[in-house]
Amino acid sequence: MKYKMSVILNIILTITVIFIFTYIATDKNINKEKENNNSIDTKTAADRIENYVKSIFGFNFEDNFGDISIDIEEGKYTVNIAFVPSVGSFPVKSEIYEYVGFRSYQIISFFSEVRRFNYTVLWDDKDKKEAMKLIIDEEAVKELYSNYWEAVRSKNEGYENTYKNIFLSIIETEESKAWREVIDKNANMP
Repeated sequence: MKYKMSVILNIILTITVIFIFTYIATDKNINKEKENNNSIDTKTAADRIENYVKSIFGFNFEDNFGDISIDIEEGKYTVNIAFVPSVGSFPVKSEIYEYVGFRSYQIISFFSEVRRFNYTVLWDDKDKKEAMKLIIDEEAVKELYSNYWEAVRSKNEGYENTYKNIFLSIIETEESKAWREVIDKNANMP
């Protein structure tokens, strides 16, 4: 009887050990597969954001008007955009702020995983000299919806253009410091 009990216990112990080793090996494979899927999902999301940005900034964006890159850190996306604004002969900062604010709002509406924007406004579509840097950090992104619609309301009611308030930081070069802040509606030239 003791012999039968010993054999049964050894069989149960052997089966238990096999299940434990199988579980450990399977768990490692599942974790590797999850890591691979996460990196694929991250790359797919970054590609989707990049393609969307190119489409809203216009035809042939990278060849003529600018550049885009997406940085990913701990599942948080930073969109870096360098572009030449279509402003004609008289660049007006408030119009650039409005344009960039609108584009940021569009991107956030579709891609909530974006946590930061770094815009580089370039001047001269041939040399692409840096004129301004416009930064929207994570806190400003959280407030983007309300700040954007507050600026729209303010403009529609005829008050001062407040799109500038969307940005955490605006860094200007000597070139952009010479640009008009707003259009003077009473002037003969813009």
